[in-house]
Amino acid sequence: MQSDLWWQVVADVVGETHSASGLDIAEVADRAMHRLGITAELYLSKRGQTALVPLLVNGHREPVSIEGTLPGTAPRC
Repeated sequence: MQSDLWWQVVADVVGETHSASGLDIAEVADRAMHRLGITAELYLSKRGQTALVPLLVNGHREPVSIEGTLPGTAPRC
C-alpha cells in the first residue's frame, strides 16, 4: 500500500535526522524519497525571509526569491 510506504519514508527521515546536521539532512531526505521513486530538495529561508537557499549535497544552485515566486509560497502555507 502506498500510504504504508510513505509512512516508512517519514519514519526513515525522522529516525536519521534527529542527530544529523548540515548537509546530512538533505542527503537523508533525498535517500528516503528514492523509495517512492522521487527526489528531494531542501531549502532554508535566509534571515529576513527574502530568499530560499538550497541545501545541496552536490553542486551549486542560486538562492530563489521568496517574493512573487511559487517556491516562496511554501513558507507561508
